[in-house]
Amino acid sequence: MNQIKLALTLLLSFFFAICSAQHLSQKELSRISDKIQNHNIIGLGEAQHFYRGYYNTKFDIVKHLIKEESIHVIVLEASINVTSMLNSYINGETVLDLPTTLTALNEPYSLQKAGLYNCLEIMQMIDWLKEYNENHQKKIQLVGIDFQNYSTPLTQLNTYASDTQKDQISNTKILLDSSMNAILDSNIMIITSAKWLERLEKAKKNVKSLKSTIGNDKNKLLFHELEQFTSLWDDPTFPRDSMMYENVNGHIDNKSGVLIWAASFHLENDPQFKGPKKLGVFLKEKYAEKYFVIGVNDQTKENRNTIISPVNEKTPNKYDLIINIDKGDKCEQLAL
Repeated sequence: MNQIKLALTLLLSFFFAICSAQHLSQKELSRISDKIQNHNIIGLGEAQHFYRGYYNTKFDIVKHLIKEESIHVIVLEASINVTSMLNSYINGETVLDLPTTLTALNEPYSLQKAGLYNCLEIMQMIDWLKEYNENHQKKIQLVGIDFQNYSTPLTQLNTYASDTQKDQISNTKILLDSSMNAILDSNIMIITSAKWLERLEKAKKNVKSLKSTIGNDKNKLLFHELEQFTSLWDDPTFPRDSMMYENVNGHIDNKSGVLIWAASFHLENDPQFKGPKKLGVFLKEKYAEKYFVIGVNDQTKENRNTIISPVNEKTPNKYDLIINIDKGDKCEQLAL
C-alpha cells in the first residue's frame, strides 16, 4: 500500500510540475512587465502553432498586461473579417458559435483539418476577454491582420448583391475552393501550373468586378481580405508579411498598447533572412525602440531552469526576450 501511495505521489508531482511549467509565476510576469516598459508594440511569438504550453503561457502574459493596462489592442495572425466578428463578440454586440468561428480564423488550415486557434485554450482566452470587457469601461479590441479566409467575406457579400451578383459570388467560392483543394490533393508547386493560375485569375477578376459594382465603405474590409488572398498566390515575392504589416499599421498609435499574437517567425527582427521581408523587420524599421519582441520557445536540457532568458549569440537582435517553457502536447481541436 505504501508503494502505491508513493507511486501516486510521484505521479501527481510530475503532473503538477508539467502544468506549472506551462504557466508563469507572478514574479516572472512582473519581470516581463519591467522589460517592456516604454514599449507600446509587443510582438508575442510562439515557436510552433497549436501547443498547449505556448498558448497557456501567452495567455498568462496577455491577462497580466491587460490587468496592468499595458495593452489595449490584441492583434492576431488571423483573418481580418473573422477576427472582426470575434471583436463584436467580446464587446457584447453579437452571439457566435465559437468553435466554428475559431476554426474560420485560418481557412487553409481548416481545409487541411489542422489546428491553429480552434482549441479550448484559445476559447478560454476569448471568453476571458469578453468577461473583462463586460466589467471594464475601457474595452480590449481584437484585430486580425492576416487574410486567411475567403468563404466568410464572400458569404457576407451576399447581403449587398443582386441575384446575378450572388451567382458570381458563388462561382468565386467554387473557383477558390477548387484552387485550395488542388494544393491539398497535389502539392504547393501546382500553383505554378497554367490551369491553376487560370482558375485563380478568374476568381481575381470576379472579386474586382464585384467590388466595382457593390463595393462601399460598409463592405470594404470584405473586399480587402479577398483582394489580398487572391493576389498572394501568384506573386513570386510572396508578400504575406508586407501585407500583414500594411494591415497592422492602421491600428498603431501613441495612445494604445498593441500586442501582436503570431508565430515567432513573422515577428522576429531578422533582416538577414534570405526570404521575403518579415513583419518584425518592418515594425523595427518604422517603430524602432517602441517595438519589443518576445519569443516563446520549448525548454531544452540547457535552459530547463531558466524560464526567462536574455538574448544570446544564437539569436542576436531577433528577440528582446526569450521565454523557455514546456510546450506540452498539441492542443485538441474543438468539435464542430
